[in-house]
Amino acid sequence: RDLLKESIRDLDDWMSWHCTHPDLRLWIPRYLGGQGRRLFVDLVHPEGRKMSQNMRIVGNKIDRIGWRHFTEGKLPTAFRDMQRQHLLSHHKYLTIDVWMKGFIDQILTLTHTQ
Repeated sequence: RDLLKESIRDLDDWMSWHCTHPDLRLWIPRYLGGQGRRLFVDLVHPEGRKMSQNMRIVGNKIDRIGWRHFTEGKLPTAFRDMQRQHLLSHHKYLTIDVWMKGFIDQILTLTHTQ
């Protein structure tokens, strides 16, 4: 369990350094910490923050894919599109392909440390 928490912190650090959409950065670690026991769209923020409509759409797609497939790096196109739009407006030099490869590498590392 501590190894999982450490891996999620590493992923959060990576997301912080790689211009990740704030909603993804907020909700993905919570989803991973739940280890598939809760649907993405049912996640609760400890401070009562609500999930944005766009994040809800992405979360619904993640729920359709399922925990296991998500942690194997199978991500919905809505996830990619959300991050791509964020990069286009906030980071001129980091492409979505490079970001996605890095994110999937992080997810696979997290999965293999469990």
